[in-house]
Amino acid sequence: MNWDNPPEIKGRREKERDLFFDGVWTNTGTMTEYTRLTKTMTPVNSSAIKIDVRKELQVAFAKAAPVELDQPMQPDAPVDVPALSPDAAPKAAELTERPPVSPAAPANKLPGRLVAIGAILFVLAVIVFIAFA
Repeated sequence: MNWDNPPEIKGRREKERDLFFDGVWTNTGTMTEYTRLTKTMTPVNSSAIKIDVRKELQVAFAKAAPVELDQPMQPDAPVDVPALSPDAAPKAAELTERPPVSPAAPANKLPGRLVAIGAILFVLAVIVFIAFA
């Protein structure tokens, strides 16, 4: 379990792990629902109510029934109707053609700049992650 920092949340992380991997619900089968929000979209604590979700949890974590096929599987069976006829398929030249660009039109350098900015932000994020890991 790698996500136990700060140490105070280790118990909560173990419960989350047990729920995710084993389907073990460590609560009483209730969840908190907040029925009101503030203007800044944060929950109003006094509006909290407990909802019983035991039935939903049993359904969610129940073992699925095996699927019964009405015919045996035939992976190599021929296809009755092709998905796309060869005549209707676009030609390779149509897929690669670009409309002509006027030499007088200014080059749009914004996409290239966005890629460069994104790359710089990614490198900075990696440096910060390594520094604080």
